[in-house]
Amino acid sequence: MQVNYKNLTFEKYKAEKKQMVAKIIKDLQPDYLNLGSEPDTEAVLIGLKEFNDPKKYTEYINYVLEGLERDKTKMIAGQGVGGI
Repeated sequence: MQVNYKNLTFEKYKAEKKQMVAKIIKDLQPDYLNLGSEPDTEAVLIGLKEFNDPKKYTEYINYVLEGLERDKTKMIAGQGVGGI
């Protein structure tokens, strides 16, 4: 199976990830949900260099969390970080 992320932008990725996270929380109601723990690997796999920049990665996490109805789901981002 070939996957092509050629036309994927950082803004589009953030928006689609936010939708996906909201659906997971609504439908599955997990206790914890990890938004990502290896941004450098994600940058290589999807070809978005923004994940190699700590400020951009923080922007991404904050964007996904902003206004998110998470009920009791604790959100995690990064290795060894407790739920927030």
